[in-house]
Amino acid sequence: MYNLKEIRSNIDLLAKDIFKNCNLSRCNQWSNSCGCCTKGDYPATEEEIKEIKDFLNTNIEIKLKAIENKNNGQYCIFYDKNSKNCLIKSIRPIICRYVSLRIFFHDDILMGCSPFEICSGTKSTILKFKKEDTLTINDYTYVYKNIWYLDFKKLSFLEEYYKNSFFKLSSAISE
Repeated sequence: MYNLKEIRSNIDLLAKDIFKNCNLSRCNQWSNSCGCCTKGDYPATEEEIKEIKDFLNTNIEIKLKAIENKNNGQYCIFYDKNSKNCLIKSIRPIICRYVSLRIFFHDDILMGCSPFEICSGTKSTILKFKKEDTLTINDYTYVYKNIWYLDFKKLSFLEEYYKNSFFKLSSAISE
């Protein structure tokens, strides 16, 4: 079975390599009040939900803040608008990690977050490009106009992870 700690460590190592090769500032989601992590109730595996529940049971203040956010109808209940931080940053789900480094496939078009402008909330900053316009470094790394992206679904250490059933992140809160 996959190990979340190892997955996080592997993603961290890949990200460091990308930051070393691609000297562009990348969104870290929670630093942007219009960033994508503030916009949804994202999916998490059963193991991630259990880990978050265990964390919340020992961090009552954070749990109460998440419950307040949920009751206020906030999209991501673990985003603290005041501090502009993730309340569960160290254990946030894989889907929340390094969103700006991911490349997405839709038909023959590749998409990724642009590091050239910050999300505004009214205008998408998603870049769309063709595979032939990229430099393929390996099976999971693409470069488009000096922007490095990872195809998370091709990372062997995430293969088993993506076979999981996913649940809404807000399901980690049970009042």
